[in-house]
Amino acid sequence: CNTGHSTSKTSLDEPGSNDGFYEVIFREVAVRSHPTASAMIAKLLRKGDVLRGSLLPSLGRETWISLHVDTKEAMALEVDREYFAPVCSARVGLGDLLRRRRGAAGAGREDWRRQGQDPGGLAVPRPPPCAP
Repeated sequence: CNTGHSTSKTSLDEPGSNDGFYEVIFREVAVRSHPTASAMIAKLLRKGDVLRGSLLPSLGRETWISLHVDTKEAMALEVDREYFAPVCSARVGLGDLLRRRRGAAGAGREDWRRQGQDPGGLAVPRPPPCAP
């Protein structure tokens, strides 16, 4: 499988981090509760969908990403649980399922919320302050 970058563990703040955006290039890809094809399906993605995640070390002939909290929130999944999507699955002959997009992932929604900023519509709008 061609992931386009190293699978060594790095800090998400370092250049070359495994945190990035991935585009679905296969007809359909399942988001699962564990990084295995037999795990419960939590959501189905369609070709062209984009998700954010961190690449995990390869598991045999499969490579997976762990979904970022922004992606879990956008998919209406439980943000406190782990979810995974396969990048490729040579074991069952499917090959590449996701393709990493170029460029750094940057700050997530939670980072912007903590700073009280809106990065161009990524943050959930704040309600107006209550009248005293």
